[in-house]
Amino acid sequence: MTFVVFYRTPFETTEGFIEKYNQAQGCKEQEQYEHLAKQFLSRCKVLGFTSGGEGKHVDLPGAWTQLLLLSLCNGKVRNDSLDVLVVSLDHAPVDADQIPVLFHLAESAQYFLCSETTLLDQPCSYEMKMLQLGYLVSLRLFIFKLTGNLKGHQPSSIYLHSLKGLSQS
Repeated sequence: MTFVVFYRTPFETTEGFIEKYNQAQGCKEQEQYEHLAKQFLSRCKVLGFTSGGEGKHVDLPGAWTQLLLLSLCNGKVRNDSLDVLVVSLDHAPVDADQIPVLFHLAESAQYFLCSETTLLDQPCSYEMKMLQLGYLVSLRLFIFKLTGNLKGHQPSSIYLHSLKGLSQS
């Protein structure tokens, strides 16, 4: 009997990692996950943020997806990942390959705005960053709509319109 071992790259952010990070107890275990999260953030920066979002090594949609996942971590990692994501969305060149991940980011921002979380008179930094994320993603999607690049993405667009609760928020 032969067993095949599948190796996951240590630089891949997964829901499992997020869960383990948030449940880590004890200084040593928390430090270990904090160190891995910092490596993930560094990896995302290398995937295009340090070069202005251009070059052969750039994978903005992949990095944006990983940063969105990292924003589910508690504490400083959440703030750091949202900082990098917002800055990247603000400065990266606009490219049609980004459209699918932009719909995913828009859905996440819309879910946040429609959730039970109420925005206070003085929103915290996390809430402000999520609002910035929603604005920048909406702006990019609007640009793609104006240029006619959203024609092949009607199901995603219709899905966003079907989500309830945004008008009440």
